[in-house]
Amino acid sequence: MKKILALLLSFVLLVLPLAACAPDLEGAAVRIGGMTGPTSIGMAKLLADDKAGETENDYDFTLVGDGAQMKTKLLTGEVDIAAIPANLAAALYKATEGKIKIIAVNTLGVVSLLEKGNTVNSLADLRGKTVYAPASAKGSIPEIVFTYLLKEAGLTVGADVQIEWVATVAGQTGNPLAPKLKTGEVVLSPEPAATALLSAVEGARRAVSFNDVWKTLDNGSEYITGVTVVRTEFAEAHPDAVKLFLADYEASIKFVGEKPADTAALVTEFGILSQGAALIEAAIPACNIAFLDGEEMKAALSKYYELLVPVLPTAFGGTTPDEGIYYIAD
Repeated sequence: MKKILALLLSFVLLVLPLAACAPDLEGAAVRIGGMTGPTSIGMAKLLADDKAGETENDYDFTLVGDGAQMKTKLLTGEVDIAAIPANLAAALYKATEGKIKIIAVNTLGVVSLLEKGNTVNSLADLRGKTVYAPASAKGSIPEIVFTYLLKEAGLTVGADVQIEWVATVAGQTGNPLAPKLKTGEVVLSPEPAATALLSAVEGARRAVSFNDVWKTLDNGSEYITGVTVVRTEFAEAHPDAVKLFLADYEASIKFVGEKPADTAALVTEFGILSQGAALIEAAIPACNIAFLDGEEMKAALSKYYELLVPVLPTAFGGTTPDEGIYYIAD
């Protein structure tokens, strides 16, 4: 009996210091924001868990239609953490002198070239052609990445390949690129619009995935579309809440890959996308929802900015961001 008691005492003495060292994170009220589109898909399960009262943080979600609206909400302090385009994160970091920092990567490549026919199977096949693209993509990640990839393929926009920007006309129904695709033109489209076009236009196919092309370059980076940022003031005041968010967020993004049908239902429920659950489910694999944080995030983004800022500096705030842009939780 004495031996048993001695063993129990030894166990208690061993465990107590470990328990004392265990992190005791405190949740907080966290105002999170997303934009309609793929970069917010990774938040769907997190929002559902919060609604069910299963998160330590208390999340208040704001959804906006574009980057300009989210920029305003971040700058005015209406939102603490937000999923935004990677170039906007760099521009905000520069404009606010470090008041906005990146805490995670949430979305990789989402753009493809579509064609009804079989004339384009690589970027090299675009020489002498015109590519039709949504006007909303001009000056943003899709155009920047396309220009970069064409250059890597030995092609120059304006000389070897033309881009015609197609705008949505007021009162127009349907995707304005659909008529172009139907008549055999090459169309550039991000997700989930690309999947919707493939569904709507008989005989259309995904000719080239920019994500696949990027992977062949072995350039030390990832093709990144969206990142998640935090207001520096909030992160410094609530580091535990940021850690809890990242844990919730990683689990939520993992859920996307494991249960796309359930994710699509949640994405519809929270208004993140409006194309309908069946189409969203079909589009999820091509949306390349991902989670990178810490040093892995920093390594991927550092090289990414080094490669893409020179393509269109104004889209990133003028210069490649320094290492201060990354917030790495302890």
